[in-house]
Amino acid sequence: MIVEAGLILLNILCYGDIRWLLLEQILLFPCFNVLKRKKREKEKHLYEKGFQNLLQSMMTSLQAGYSLNNSCRIALKELEELYQDQNNPMLRQMRRIIQGLDLHIALEQLFMEFAESTGLEEAKQFAVVIEIVRSTGGNMVEILKRTMQHLKYKMDTEEEIRVLLSGKLFEKTLCYQCHSLFYYICAWPILNM
Repeated sequence: MIVEAGLILLNILCYGDIRWLLLEQILLFPCFNVLKRKKREKEKHLYEKGFQNLLQSMMTSLQAGYSLNNSCRIALKELEELYQDQNNPMLRQMRRIIQGLDLHIALEQLFMEFAESTGLEEAKQFAVVIEIVRSTGGNMVEILKRTMQHLKYKMDTEEEIRVLLSGKLFEKTLCYQCHSLFYYICAWPILNM
């Protein structure tokens, strides 16, 4: 937000002056990289939250007696109700998974592709567990339930760590701002002499 405001101010001040065009391009390139990185981080965070909601929905459907494929279809419907924004990246990925199921592609392969496109380590682990459960058999519902609980716990812990770190960063920024304000107030009488 601050970077965008600075660029807008620079455009207003330097409008029509060709000499500033080079300076603006030099300043714009790093800003573009910062904005692009923030967009990727925001999208990854949306994927993490969406995957967490997906796991919760699938676990509920599996406990109700639905198959793994049908629990994915139900999870998509629940995610569509949860996210009113149809451009949500998680909804696009889930629709891609459902289309793959309609084409009779293995669910574990679809989740592996989902993990590769989103960069979520939890999704990759989930795809591996699905593949193992389907190949070895056993109580699929109980194994997937434990796996989903473990992944949910891991993601919750990472979220708590992220919140704590952002709080510390905010405190650090606030501390620097207070020091700057203090030095400005102390220097004010000297500057007005």
